[in-house]
Amino acid sequence: MRGFPLLLVALVACASASPEEDPDVEIVRPQGGAGGEGGDAGGGGSGPAGGGGFPSSAGASGGGTGGSSGGAAPAGAGGSDPAGAGGSDPAGSAGSSGSNATECTPGEQEIVGGCERCGQQVRTCGADGTWGAPSCEGQKECEVGEQDSLPCGNCGQQARVCNNACAWENSGSCSGQGVCAPGQTQPGGCDGCSQQECTEQCTWGACKLKPTSKCEWKNGSNFQCCGAGKWQFCSQASCDWFDCAAAPGTTCD
Repeated sequence: MRGFPLLLVALVACASASPEEDPDVEIVRPQGGAGGEGGDAGGGGSGPAGGGGFPSSAGASGGGTGGSSGGAAPAGAGGSDPAGAGGSDPAGSAGSSGSNATECTPGEQEIVGGCERCGQQVRTCGADGTWGAPSCEGQKECEVGEQDSLPCGNCGQQARVCNNACAWENSGSCSGQGVCAPGQTQPGGCDGCSQQECTEQCTWGACKLKPTSKCEWKNGSNFQCCGAGKWQFCSQASCDWFDCAAAPGTTCD
């Protein structure tokens, strides 16, 4: 019985010794980090002891080691992290595009208001994507309510007014006309070889030879001297001079 206490002491000492302190003991632990997403103690399993490790302090240490080689942790440096430095950040890249924003498409046109004579203020987008200064385009004949007059008839005047569509409309009739149109002709009581012609003021002028006449007939009394003792009379038919004839005892001597 004297050896029984010594055997009991040896068993107790062996049980209390840590396995990690004995170099001859191979420690086999459950693999940790493969199943978890990284806990507070090192990224092992999702359990309170850090993944698939032992529930003791040694297990927590083992779980942490397993977690470091396991799946990606949201707070770590691996993988794509929307809030971190690794990977692309949609919120960050979107901000840089604001500096390239343009107002319009080059060549685009826009009506921005009205202008005189029923026109429209139109602006055009330049090559740099910004609006140019507007210009008045599509103007009509006149300004609404404007009044004017035009020559009409025989030196008359036609009043007109601009309507709401910026177009001229005649108002009333042609007024202030003369008795004839410039260049018009009439016998006008003249010699048969002459005529009256209307002046630029639309009034009748004095009698004058027709363009084809060389003399006025004057009822056969019109003559001219054509040499010593000779004269010639105007023909009523041709409004031209007859041949020279002797005229003794006349003023042509």
